[in-house]
Amino acid sequence: MIGLVTDNLGDPSKLTFADVGSCTGYFPLAFSQLGVKESVRFDSVDYSRTYNLMNDILVTDADFRNIPYRGDIGGIEGAGTFDVVFSIAVLVHLSDPLAHLGFLGRTARKALLVWAYTTEHADDDMIIEYKSVNRYYEHSSFLFCFDVMQISPGLLRRSLELMGFTEIHKLKNRPDGMMD
Repeated sequence: MIGLVTDNLGDPSKLTFADVGSCTGYFPLAFSQLGVKESVRFDSVDYSRTYNLMNDILVTDADFRNIPYRGDIGGIEGAGTFDVVFSIAVLVHLSDPLAHLGFLGRTARKALLVWAYTTEHADDDMIIEYKSVNRYYEHSSFLFCFDVMQISPGLLRRSLELMGFTEIHKLKNRPDGMMD
């Protein structure tokens, strides 16, 4: 995925990068190693000790921001904008996936990578399916209690088109899982 970005957008030293909901920060650290102008990780869980240790080990300067995603405003307060934005396995846990997609679209200036759990519906269906309630986030209340959500490929594609993305690519899962 990193190669896709650099192959298509050019010199990483001219890019800014953000990962929304990045867990321990693999992508921001990797982009920082490539020399991007700015590499930021947003997450609601405070992984700062791990993140700072990895920055020290890798001699990188990726920034960690322990700021939760806020569904009531559809994003992260004061997040700013970045050339490239990743959101890996976040959409699946949000009750309002379209608000999150809108936030990602407003945050990404050049490219957006969204890893989403999609339905098996036809590509022209506009469907959101909720699979479980409070399975992972047992203390969350309605509206944010639906923690496994699937969006139809057609709704995801149409949402990206309406946000102005002109090149939309569907990446197939690798047989061995996500790339190392």
